Amino acid sequence: MAKSLNILTMDFRGEVGKTIVFRQRGKKTIVARFPRPTQAQPTEKQLKLRSKFQEAVLYAKTVLASPAQKALYQAAPKVKRKLMSAYNAAINDYLTPPVVHHIDVSHYHGAIGNKLYFTLLDDFSVQSVKVALHQSNGTLIEEGEATKEGMQYAYTATTAQSSITGSVLTLTVTDLPKNVTEKKQTL
Repeated sequence: MAKSLNILTMDFRGEVGKTIVFRQRGKKTIVARFPRPTQAQPTEKQLKLRSKFQEAVLYAKTVLASPAQKALYQAAPKVKRKLMSAYNAAINDYLTPPVVHHIDVSHYHGAIGNKLYFTLLDDFSVQSVKVALHQSNGTLIEEGEATKEGMQYAYTATTAQSSITGSVLTLTVTDLPKNVTEKKQTL
């Protein structure tokens, strides 16, 4: 695939003799080989990926039909800089779940008011961060929502516990298209 900066091929679209294809991406003309379909049967993994992509396309079409949701994606930095369309941003958001980058439990000692901090990454927007603390035997100690504090999310403990050793922290992060990432950490 090549980018054509030639004034003669500028704004070309379509195919030439089933040999090459001209495509437009923004203000650039892309020249590529004519696509040849494969005769091989798709693998289970390929079928699953195709299905996920179809869901992403449906999500993007649904989101862009709503003016309020469309405005959210149009405000994305890559869309504003014309590096990506709002449609592509919505597809990318659907296909990319949030990532728990770091969990900081150094400020939590089992007392009311102690804080747990989380660094989360998402390509667009984190919608909710749920925290649950369980004893080592599985008994729920407490649960609730973390709130955004600067670049991190923080959860403030509401229940005191005498020993935190062996307790399990479960963090559940949800983004706009309802992708869920769950991470557990033993204290």
